[in-house]
Amino acid sequence: MEQTGYYYVISDSNKSPILIYGKENLVLILESFKKPMITTFENQEDAKANLKAQLDLLEKNEKAKKVGRNDQIKTEAPSQGIKKMKTENDSHKDQVETVNNIVYEHYKVDSKQLTLAKYHIKYEKEFQLFFDGASKGNPGKAGAGYVIYDSQKTKVYEGCFGLGVKTNNQAEYCGFVYGLKTALDLGIKRLEVYGDSQIVIYQMTGKYKVNNIGLKPFHQEAKLLEKKFSNINYNWIRREENSVADELSNKGIDSA
Repeated sequence: MEQTGYYYVISDSNKSPILIYGKENLVLILESFKKPMITTFENQEDAKANLKAQLDLLEKNEKAKKVGRNDQIKTEAPSQGIKKMKTENDSHKDQVETVNNIVYEHYKVDSKQLTLAKYHIKYEKEFQLFFDGASKGNPGKAGAGYVIYDSQKTKVYEGCFGLGVKTNNQAEYCGFVYGLKTALDLGIKRLEVYGDSQIVIYQMTGKYKVNNIGLKPFHQEAKLLEKKFSNINYNWIRREENSVADELSNKGIDSA
C-alpha cells in the first residue's frame, strides 16, 4: 500500500542527516538531536535526493579537511529539496512548526458555536473545562472531547475530534490542549480544569515528570497556552464525574 504521510530529512552539526517517515517517528527521533534542522517532503524521491545532496556535501568537506584546505567548501544548493542550509533560527522555527502540526493536526472549531459562546461569556468571568480522550488499542483509533461551562454550569462550548491512531495518553492531551485553545479563542482568562487523566493533570502540576517522548510536544504546547491565562487550576476527578467529556471522546472515535 502506498504511504501518504510526509518524509523528513533531519540533521544537526553533530550528526549525519537521516531520513524519517511519518510524524510519530519524527517525534520519537527529535530527542536525540540537539539543534535539529528539519526539511519536509511530500514524496520519498525528493527526500532521498536531498539526503544524498547533504551526504555528498559532508563528504566533500571531509576530503577538503584531509588535504589541508583552510577554506571551507561553500554550501551548494541541491538540485532537489532545500535551496540553502538553514540557520539556527530557521531550525528552531521549523521545530516549532513541526510540533504545532503534530499537536493541532485534528483541531477545528465550530464557527457558529464559537460566535454564540463569545456573546455568552461577556457576562461571565469564571469558567470550567472538562476534557477526556480515548484510544481503542492503545495505540489505536482514538478520539478526544471537551466541554466548557460557565460558573452556573451552563454549557458554553463543546468539541469532539477523531484523532486517527494515538495512544490513550496522547488522546487525553489532545482533549486537554484543544480545550485550552478554544478557551483562549473565546477570551477566557480564568479557568478551572477537570480531567480523569492523572498523567495529564499531574504532569501539568509538576507532580509527575514527562518521560514519554510521544507526550512531550503536547505537554510543551499546554505549558505555552497555560501562560496566557491569568488564573488556571488543575483538578483530577473520577471517570464517573467526567461523563460528558467521556461521551464526546468516544463520539470522536466513531467519527474518525
